[in-house]
Amino acid sequence: MGLTFAEAVWGVAKDVKVSRDVACTTCSGSGAKPGSKPEVCKTCQGKGQVVHAQGFFMVQTTCPHCRGAGKTIKDPCEDCRGRGAKPETSTLNVTVPAGVDDGQTLRIAGKGETAPGGTTGHLYVVLHVQGDERFKREGEDVVSEVPISFVKAALGGELEVNTLEDNVTGTDVIELKAGTQPGEVIVRRGKGIPRVGESGRGDFTRSY
Repeated sequence: MGLTFAEAVWGVAKDVKVSRDVACTTCSGSGAKPGSKPEVCKTCQGKGQVVHAQGFFMVQTTCPHCRGAGKTIKDPCEDCRGRGAKPETSTLNVTVPAGVDDGQTLRIAGKGETAPGGTTGHLYVVLHVQGDERFKREGEDVVSEVPISFVKAALGGELEVNTLEDNVTGTDVIELKAGTQPGEVIVRRGKGIPRVGESGRGDFTRSY
């Protein structure tokens, strides 16, 4: 899922299209024709594994008849052909929390593939965050470089700067002291990126 810098900072709800196997509604995921049900595999007696001798050793392997399911289907469902699942493409609304970073993964429980028998896995969404030339992210901290004139550095005064507020479109006025030197840093505590799943924010550091 692609995110803008602002969406990563403040969170967003976005739709994602997913192609996956979902439980067959006709057989409720059992794979058996309605009115019938899977039977215990006679080869492995429902264990899903068979044991056979190989020389002096006893080797346990997956049952070749039921393929480890422990059950067989005599009358398969016509809609899913006994698979218990059917392919489906759907659109899911995913809530992205504030403070996520590029490359992080969101786990959406119970929205993954449906395995034979009706068990559903999880959906993992990998996030790709666009950069913003005004801000450099360092974990939960943000660094911003602000160019100022020689006169402003020498005399000081008010200076308008960009902030993360108002969906990364905000501005604020700070007081620049007289005699500011090149590369001097001002740290604004708690004005950085929100911490995912926690309270508080990182710091906002500005160099001039």
